Amino acid sequence: MIHMSGASSSNKIAFPLSLAGGVLILLGGAVTLAWMGIMSCCQNMGMMSMMQEMMGNFGVGTMMIGLFATSIVTGSIVLVGAIMLARRPDEGYTWGLVIVIFSSVSILGMGGFLAGAVLGIVGGALALAGR
Repeated sequence: MIHMSGASSSNKIAFPLSLAGGVLILLGGAVTLAWMGIMSCCQNMGMMSMMQEMMGNFGVGTMMIGLFATSIVTGSIVLVGAIMLARRPDEGYTWGLVIVIFSSVSILGMGGFLAGAVLGIVGGALALAGR
């Protein structure tokens, strides 16, 4: 259990918002990567696969996997930032900044269905305001 005895009231609100944002960002990246893995397995069937090979869109799939892998990394960092915000409330500005930056970067990989990015940005902004 994380106790926030020395935290300001805005940090007490920022923690659950940032934590929920990090979980959604991480979950969104994992679900999308799993879906892309399933789709790439089934991609080599039928007429569409021949058309895709002729059009040469290999780079698009690789780029998408990279973007969604970014969601897993940024979601993990937002989660760590939220936990550190609760554990070290005197460093709320620093962890709030980390949460805002990485929640914003997570938008590249859809940011946890975009709701995760919004929750992370709002939570990080509250932590920044609570200094």
